[in-house]
Amino acid sequence: MAPRSYQLGKRAASIEETRRRIVDAIVALHAERGVVATTALDVARRADVAVGTVLRHFPSLDAMVRACGPVVHAHLRFPTPSIFDGVTDLDARLRRLCEETFRAYERGARWIASAAPDVDKVPALAEGIAQLDARRRALVDAALAPFGASDDVRRLAVALTMFPVWQAMIAAGFDTPDAAATTAELLTHAQRAAASGAGKDAI
Repeated sequence: MAPRSYQLGKRAASIEETRRRIVDAIVALHAERGVVATTALDVARRADVAVGTVLRHFPSLDAMVRACGPVVHAHLRFPTPSIFDGVTDLDARLRRLCEETFRAYERGARWIASAAPDVDKVPALAEGIAQLDARRRALVDAALAPFGASDDVRRLAVALTMFPVWQAMIAAGFDTPDAAATTAELLTHAQRAAASGAGKDAI
């Protein structure tokens, strides 16, 4: 490799390493303090770089959020409809839905909780939360698809798999597996009642 190419390669690697440190700092601080409360100075101190370096890489709050989004999603490992492959029983599918969704919440609780108060203030954050919500709704649809679930049952499943529901159950003393099992049991009862024609009164 020619000397100039070598130097350029080292410089590119150094820039990428600096960017990675900044992103790691943003991710950690967002979990600790929240999105809006985290300043460029906070990030600079955590990443051990100058404030100007942070702002060159991420000149706005939106840019910071977009950069750390993929890292947070990697931590969450939010489930996809493939979790239902080969699972045909109603009880098992709803248990899988609740278990995998609640485990993702458990992994990402710090980021989701810290993001909630700032959703209306940061467009990129609102987009990220909306994407997560769309993925959850798609998961609910996939879980119930073989059973002809009514709109009422679907709405109930969407409501009971929201992050604040898991959060409230943990606060009430459930652990994540018990919270998932209890929620799945409620949804199974609702779907069976609806399918039997018992209607809303039995849900």
